[in-house]
Order: sequence, then C-alpha cells, then structure tokens
Amino acid sequence: MYGTRINYADIDGSTIESPIPLDGKTAADGEKLYMIYCAVCHGKTGKAESPVAEKMDLQPFDLTEADTVALTDGEVLVKILASDGIMPNYRNELSDREAWEIVAFVRLLQK
Repeated sequence: MYGTRINYADIDGSTIESPIPLDGKTAADGEKLYMIYCAVCHGKTGKAESPVAEKMDLQPFDLTEADTVALTDGEVLVKILASDGIMPNYRNELSDREAWEIVAFVRLLQK
C-alpha cells in the first residue's frame, strides 16, 4: 500500500539490499540527515566523539570500527529504523529512502 512504513524490527537486515544506489549523491543527501539525527551521539566523523557521547554511560558505537564496518547495508538500515537498544529508532522520523541515504553517508565515513 502506498505510504505504508515497514516495521523492520522483526526483519533480518542481512537479507535487505538498497533499492537506490549508495553513491556520492545519495551520501551527500545522507550527510545532511546524519548531522541532524546521528552526529549528536556518533560525532561528525562517526567515531563517537561528541559532547553528548562523553556524558553517556554506554558509549555509542564508533561507526568506523571493524565490527560496524562489517555490518551489511541492510543491517545498518535496521539499526537506524528499528534499533532496540539505547539508540532511538527513527522509524517515525525517517522514510526508507532517507535511512538509505544515511547508510550511504555512513559507508563514506568508513572509507
């Protein structure tokens, strides 16, 4: 149905592939969203270096660490839209496309 949002909470992210190219243009769009939703905890460079992260009992993931880099694109998407941990999920704030744009930017940070 048009406009229906998928609940990714019960979906194995490793089975999901991006329906859009995760290229430079997509990453540029994702950077804007990353700075709004993600940088506050994960920092501008993805290394979890931010004033908020410093005050947290449990540190946010360093998005450039090997374990995080090893996640599939779909697993990163699921973390963004259906996180069940300390990180809030952004299912109500982001469209699927916007979440994929953030995935593209995270991949750029990881290079």
